[in-house]
Amino acid sequence: MVVCHNPISCYGRALLIVSLLVLAGCGGGGDDVSVGADAVDPPANNDGGNNEQPDNGVNNRVTGSIGDGPIVGARLRVYTRSGQMLRDLTVNTADYDTTINTANSDYPLSTWADQGIDLVTGLEPDFTLLSVVENPATRTINNLNPFSTLIYQTASSTGAITTSSVAAARDTVLTNYNFGLDVNAFADPVTTEVTNDNIHHIVKASEALGEVIRRTRDALIATGSNVDGDDVMAALAADLTDGWIDGQGTAGADRRVAAVANVASAAVLIETMSNQLQVNGTDAMAAMDLAIAQVSPGAPASSVTGNVPVTGANVDQAIRSLWAAHVVEPDARILDAITALEGISGNIQPAQLAASLPAGVHNVLREAWLDSAYVADFTLDTINAQASAPPP
Repeated sequence: MVVCHNPISCYGRALLIVSLLVLAGCGGGGDDVSVGADAVDPPANNDGGNNEQPDNGVNNRVTGSIGDGPIVGARLRVYTRSGQMLRDLTVNTADYDTTINTANSDYPLSTWADQGIDLVTGLEPDFTLLSVVENPATRTINNLNPFSTLIYQTASSTGAITTSSVAAARDTVLTNYNFGLDVNAFADPVTTEVTNDNIHHIVKASEALGEVIRRTRDALIATGSNVDGDDVMAALAADLTDGWIDGQGTAGADRRVAAVANVASAAVLIETMSNQLQVNGTDAMAAMDLAIAQVSPGAPASSVTGNVPVTGANVDQAIRSLWAAHVVEPDARILDAITALEGISGNIQPAQLAASLPAGVHNVLREAWLDSAYVADFTLDTINAQASAPPP
């Protein structure tokens, strides 16, 4: 009924590990590589814990940010395609800077981040973040965030991935599930450098996507399902292989996980777009702004969540999600919110959007999110169809 029952034996997660470690076509020969589903998470350390690196390749300075909300004290591990650990370090700040010297044949490298403290929630991360260094280089930006995790898990969910499948997954996420990430300010969640001028864009959108994972997990747990954040992420990635979270992707997709995530997205998107996002039941906007100021003390006063514009792609995703929520809670206030969004032309500021929303819509959407985990099986497809193709 729901995704796998925890955790390492889970098909989707096992498939992800092997796929990433044998990633093909990313600067190499370009052939697809079929993989199995019998690995563990993450790859075992095959070097006995030795972090010394062989002097047989080009020095690749790899830097990036780590975070849902910015995460400090994360454990960062870097593995070769064969599973050899190249790095195992604690990153005391929300970004890392390390030099990797390894043979070109060891690429792509998979990077994993867990543990530490999320500066927005004050807790350990709710799921493992991952990314991939696809090609040898002398300088690589490699951010680890919910978007990078979803992109590479989606690309790997077919069991054979190439450069083109990574590009397709990135395009799907940024077009259909961007959660407000303005690509004009932050073009690529993996390879764009986080600066004082764009940090608020990636923090706000990443926190929104992370909150959808949390709310989906929590709603399913309330029904008695044994599921964690990694399970939810793996199920959504498997689902996205057809371009939509509709319960109809490759092996590992789950109709109920998709339905709950789609309805949870409605609540999260409307909260985020109006700058009223709640994380773990608490208003998180001030916490996000404080986290931004902490990790980027040189950021201008304008680099705050309230200045992230609501884009057209953001509106499109929200409308689809609202139609999904309306299946669960056929409340007029949801229809009024849809009407308000349909009247938007061009980018607007969160305060403007907040003023146009009907009173009480946030509470209705939270009720819909919680109720979505209990709907009858025959309703799941209706919810997911609305989320992928709303009526005109």
